Amino acid sequence: MKPWILCLFFALAASTATAQRTYAEAIAQGDAALRQGAYKIAIDKYFAAEAFDPAKKETVRAKVNAVFEKIEALRREAEDARKQAEAALAEVRLKNLSIFESFAALGKNQIYALDHAEALEKMKVAVEIDVDSKLKKQQLTEPIAELLYFFAEAGRRPQLARTAASLLLQLQPSATLEAHLKKCLQENWENRSQFTPLLKALPSYQTLQDRYYPRMVSIPLGEEGIFEMGSSPLESGHQSDEQLHKVRLSAYQMTETPTTFYQFALFCEAVERGIASRAPYWGLRGDHPAVNVNWYETAEYANWLNEQKGQSPSYTITKINNSDRNNKVRLDFLKWKVDWNKDSKGFRLPTEAEWELAAQGGVGASRTLYAGSDDLEEVGWYWQNSGDKPLDGDWDLNRIYDNNGRTHAVKGKKHNGLGIYDLSGNVYEWCWDWYDSDYYDECNQAGAVEKPTGPESSIDGRVFRGGSWYYFAAYCRAAFRDRSGPDYRNDNIGFRLVFVP
Repeated sequence: MKPWILCLFFALAASTATAQRTYAEAIAQGDAALRQGAYKIAIDKYFAAEAFDPAKKETVRAKVNAVFEKIEALRREAEDARKQAEAALAEVRLKNLSIFESFAALGKNQIYALDHAEALEKMKVAVEIDVDSKLKKQQLTEPIAELLYFFAEAGRRPQLARTAASLLLQLQPSATLEAHLKKCLQENWENRSQFTPLLKALPSYQTLQDRYYPRMVSIPLGEEGIFEMGSSPLESGHQSDEQLHKVRLSAYQMTETPTTFYQFALFCEAVERGIASRAPYWGLRGDHPAVNVNWYETAEYANWLNEQKGQSPSYTITKINNSDRNNKVRLDFLKWKVDWNKDSKGFRLPTEAEWELAAQGGVGASRTLYAGSDDLEEVGWYWQNSGDKPLDGDWDLNRIYDNNGRTHAVKGKKHNGLGIYDLSGNVYEWCWDWYDSDYYDECNQAGAVEKPTGPESSIDGRVFRGGSWYYFAAYCRAAFRDRSGPDYRNDNIGFRLVFVP
């Protein structure tokens, strides 16, 4: 064999051996890259191996396809994981929404139940829950604004008002409101007067004013301010202490409704007095008449309200037991002395005469048996309609309670013709006057009595008027009189005020 042929043979053999060795190295490197998840490097190495040994193309392509299958499997796993993550996120969002709605509802319910401090805690949680910001603003703005208003107006715990302000600031308020909120927090407001511009900037300000303070209605007096008080002996339900007599009154206004629990709760917060103890068996409800309030507390409330509105107090209250020598009521264990400054303007309890004229609809109004109607169903809640279903037959205490007899939200019935509600039924209402069964007879003998304020003393107690959810229709008549010791509390007795301009 010729030498050059031998050289060519050995050169080809060496080249083949090198190619095989390079192929094997490329395959090994590709496999290593595949194990490490470096798929692009693995593919590059496999294609390099094919270039080294084209004869093993099918083997190399099988490895490359295996890489692509691995990549596809990982892509499917990633897609499945993404879907699972989205599902999990949707579930979290749904749970967040449910939790948010629960806390928002709890907070609103606690405001209605007059537990404002606990409501604020619920709102603090609700604000932090990850839900749609528009929904959060829609659901939380009004209740948080109400909490801000409540604590700022009461003035006793300004730190809670500032907490509400900080929560409201997180709800993207208007630029004007935002400026007030920031100023409140930066200056660390402490006084009620500082909060006033902020409160007036709240979109719900007027609604909150009407909720927590009474609205007043003027009572028509005609030309002379004289009306006939009491009832005719022919009136159904007439009592012997209702002797007809003439009375002359001067200008006054009366609250649109009995004092509500919303309004009394603001007073209790301001003077650091618990409201939970006032709860009737059906619970505290903000828009129901306040009950379990004794006569002395109504005088305290009137003085506080005058202070809130920049008026002088109507009463001087001596909180010393047995200080009132005119109080002859055996079971009154307080007997505080309450002096009425009769020249004062502002809020105070109505006299019997003022209460009755308002119930009649003012001087010149057509006289009705109840305040605004001869049909009590139209204007008042009493034992037969105050529960879950109508009752008939004889009055029965057990039937009333079994039927969940209770107060109802104010303004649930027809008004008296002047826009004053619940003067007949729902709750009895305290008046200023001491009770004396002969007092009307004395007034009748005196002619037209000028602004009567009742007898000087009594063994029976202070007057309350109007009937209640608990008693007979006859007790809801505009002329009916009742009484109790001034320290007496009951879940069918509330009050309302008059205002003297």
